[in-house]
Amino acid sequence: MNLSFGSALALLLAAVTATALDHASGQENLPDTDKVVRLVKHRIDGSIKADWTSYAWQTGVDLKGHSISVKVAARIHISDNSQETRFSDEVTASFPDFDLIDGSPEQLIWEDTRCHHERGIPKVTLTAIDGVITNGPTRQVVSAHTRHIGLRLPSDEIMPARRFFGATDKIGPFSVTRTETTRSRLILELRMYTLAC
Repeated sequence: MNLSFGSALALLLAAVTATALDHASGQENLPDTDKVVRLVKHRIDGSIKADWTSYAWQTGVDLKGHSISVKVAARIHISDNSQETRFSDEVTASFPDFDLIDGSPEQLIWEDTRCHHERGIPKVTLTAIDGVITNGPTRQVVSAHTRHIGLRLPSDEIMPARRFFGATDKIGPFSVTRTETTRSRLILELRMYTLAC
C-alpha cells in the first residue's frame, strides 16, 4: 500500500498522541506521594518522684525505715497546634498519697481529642507544684513555682525542663522530659507520645 507523505505524517502523529494519552492515564492511577500525609494523636502521661538522696541531705531526715507520703497537684501548660486542632491551656494533674522513695504511678494527664497532621511534639511547661510531704507528725508544705520577671525569686523554684532520648513502650513511641524543684526536690517526669491514627 502506497501512502502519500501527508497520510504517513498523519498516522505518525496519531500514534504519538495515543501513546501520550495511555501514559497520562497510567500516571493518574499511580499514588501521589506528595499528597500522602501522616495523621497522629498526642498523649501525655506523667509521674512524680523525689530526688530522695538530695532530700535527705537537705532536710537531715534519715529515710531508712521511714514511710514518707506525698500528696501534690501539678499545673502544666500545654500548647499543641495543627491544621485541624488548636489547644493551648493549663491542666491540673493530681498525684494523691504516694511514697516519697517509690514515686507515683504513671497516669494520663492529657490526650488529643482527634487526629491531626503531624506538627512536632506539644510544648509543655510545668508552672506549679503545690501540696504536702508528710513524715509522721512532720508536714512540709510544697509550693514550687516558676520564676517571673518583676517578682521575687520563688523559695522553691521550678527549674527548666531537661529532655531525654525517647523509647517505645506498650502504648507507643514517646519522648521524655524531667523537671525538678530546687527545695522540695520533686521531679515531674512526662512521657509525650506521638501515636499514629
